[in-house]
Amino acid sequence: MRVCGCEISAQEVRLAVVELNGERNVELLRIKTTRIELKDDTSEEDLRSFLAALHEFYQENKIGTFVIKTRAKKELEGYPEKLPVYLKNAFLSGAYALAKG
Repeated sequence: MRVCGCEISAQEVRLAVVELNGERNVELLRIKTTRIELKDDTSEEDLRSFLAALHEFYQENKIGTFVIKTRAKKELEGYPEKLPVYLKNAFLSGAYALAKG
């Protein structure tokens, strides 16, 4: 199952898609969209635009579930090579959901 870890930061939602590989290790998938902008979370037009972009992202990447970052309590032995710093928390959210099954 593909999990999309999300972190809401300022005016964007950061997205990291992860799945378990053949050895049952968490693997970060290289996808083209890693951020979706949400300019004003009180604007109906901006929320509709965000929802449309998120739905397109969901279909395009065959996402099974979304997980939104809360506070840190995730224990991993390591991170994928070349994990962009801005995706760390989104990756941890997705990895945590996979580990919980």
